[in-house]
Amino acid sequence: LIEVNVAYKEDVDHCLNVVMALAEDLQQDPDFSNSFLDRPEKVGVESLGEFAVKIRCLIKTRPLHQWRVKREMFRRIKRR
Repeated sequence: LIEVNVAYKEDVDHCLNVVMALAEDLQQDPDFSNSFLDRPEKVGVESLGEFAVKIRCLIKTRPLHQWRVKREMFRRIKRR
C-alpha cells in the first residue's frame, strides 16, 4: 500500500499518474520485477486532510517483499 500526501494546490490526477508511472517502472526493473504478483493498481484519493489530499495505489507483492518495494517506491517518489 503506497500512500502519498499531496498539497491542495497540486493537480491530484497528475500526481496519481506520476505515482502509477513510477510503480510500473519499478515493476519493469530487473531488481524488483520478481517481487510483483500483479500490475500496480490506482486506488485514487483516499482522504482529504487539513493540509493535504492523501492518494493511494496498491502493489501486490510476494510475501515479505512488500517492505523492500515500499521503500524503493518512496525513494523514487521523493526523487521525482
